[in-house]
Formats: sequence, C-alpha cells, structure tokens
Amino acid sequence: IPAGWTYDKSGHSFIWVCTIIAITLHSRSQWRHLVTFVGHNTGSNCQSVHLFSQHIGTVFYARKSYRRAIEQYKKALRYTPESASVLSNLGTAYFARKNYDEALKYYDQALALDPGVFEHRGTQGTVLQERSVEERAKFHYYLAKTYAKAGISDRALLYIRKSIEEGF
Repeated sequence: IPAGWTYDKSGHSFIWVCTIIAITLHSRSQWRHLVTFVGHNTGSNCQSVHLFSQHIGTVFYARKSYRRAIEQYKKALRYTPESASVLSNLGTAYFARKNYDEALKYYDQALALDPGVFEHRGTQGTVLQERSVEERAKFHYYLAKTYAKAGISDRALLYIRKSIEEGF
C-alpha cells in the first residue's frame, strides 16, 4: 500500500487490494518485491488475512515454491483452522513436495470438513494444478485412499478407477 494512504487493515477490501497488488507483482515477475510485500502486509490481526495468505500461497505454488506456499497456507489456517479449501491446498503443496503422509493428513482433515472439497475446485482459492499423467494417477490414488478412509465408497471407486486408467 503506497505511503500516505489510509486503510482499515481489518476489512475485506484491504485483503483484496493487497491480493491484487501481489498478483500484479507476480505477473510482472517482480518476485523480490512480491516477497517483501507479502512480508509487510500479512502480519495484521485481520480476521480475513486468511484470504490474502491463501491467495499468496497459490501464487507461491504456481511458482513451484512449495515451501513458501506451505508457510502461507499454514498462516491462513491460524485464522481459519476449519477451512477445507486451505487444508486441501496445504495437502496439495505437501503432495507436490512428495511428502505423501503429510498430504494425506491434510486431505483427510479437508474431507472431514467438506466431503465435496475435491469436487468443487476453483472456488475459495483451491489450487488448480498441471500434472503429468503419472503424477495425476498418483494423486487420484491418494484421493481414492482418502475417500475410502472416510467411508465414501463411490468416490473412492471413481478415483481408484481413474488412477488405474492413468497407469498407476
């Protein structure tokens, strides 16, 4: 936020302005400025800071900076510990780092909160990702395990079938 501007850090408008600025910095490849901006503007006591942290986590994820994405998603969880979307994103970042046990832990928590969390991607900042067929097959296998553990057999069968079709 430019010097001299006044704003209310407790409002949603602050979060959206910060998110737009951060996405602009990212799109212009001003990575160093983005990291500085994130550091200065996510320390607020704002209840809605989880939105900003989640969006910035998605930016870090897109840059394949999974460690930083995990940090932002964990920050978002401090404000909204029962957000299925954030838990799903956190699991996906761990999955990208090939830390499957942690990924499953967060997928289980997300699914317990919202049985449709993996079905309505694109809402609430849920990470959309590009994967190779092999990675997608493994991801579908882990989703099948998550659904089976939760007792949602129709989804478990759907995802195990997808993983087999993709060569897992």
